[in-house]
Amino acid sequence: MSDIIGQVTPEASVSAGLDAAGEWCIAFEAPNGIKFNVVTKGTCWLRVEGEPAPIFVAEGDCFLLTRCQGFTLGTDLSLPPLSAQEVFSADQNPARVNEGGAFSLLGGRFAFRSKQAAHLFEGFPVVVHVRGDEPSAPVFRRALEQFVDEARFDRPGGRLIGERLAQIMLVEIVRSHLLSSNRPAPGWLRGLADARISRALSTIHAAPERKWTLSALSHAAGMSRSHFARGECCWHSTD
Repeated sequence: MSDIIGQVTPEASVSAGLDAAGEWCIAFEAPNGIKFNVVTKGTCWLRVEGEPAPIFVAEGDCFLLTRCQGFTLGTDLSLPPLSAQEVFSADQNPARVNEGGAFSLLGGRFAFRSKQAAHLFEGFPVVVHVRGDEPSAPVFRRALEQFVDEARFDRPGGRLIGERLAQIMLVEIVRSHLLSSNRPAPGWLRGLADARISRALSTIHAAPERKWTLSALSHAAGMSRSHFARGECCWHSTD
């Protein structure tokens, strides 16, 4: 996974933060790229277009939107929503709703230089929700806070640090999803999450020019040939 994410080279950009209070609801247009947010104070609801149910997000939670779909954030999603363009058009950062003080959020998006990035989120849910009590959440939050600082001040080496922090955030959110989700992980990521198949994939990756046999791969995975061939690790590939 390190090699793959290193190749797709994520670039993160930070949007204006949000500071809100009282009852509020904001509608956002479909993001251009992979949208990410961290709730740093308070709670709210998240509803994504086309998804059956809203998601409750609380302080310390992170969420990643992996599709180009509009979404709404708010304490009460039944309220007539404010337009995100209007809320964030004022020359202030963070943007404020009802004077702020009760809820705050940091956010941005990932863009990718490589077309290979499209495969990274194949099979992922529209929303990857990482709760604040999961091990990856504090790491992601600290990386984002440092990323915001680097974006705010034009210091030497800031671009390089920003690229590395973007990779850290991306790895943490993907790893957290793989380790905590009850849903089957997609394709090759599901293989990485399985200890035995991960060994076989690493073996192939180390020598892709070799003509690998079922016997050699099952040996690398520590499985019998029959079990490996039948996919009894609960994983299979169509490639």
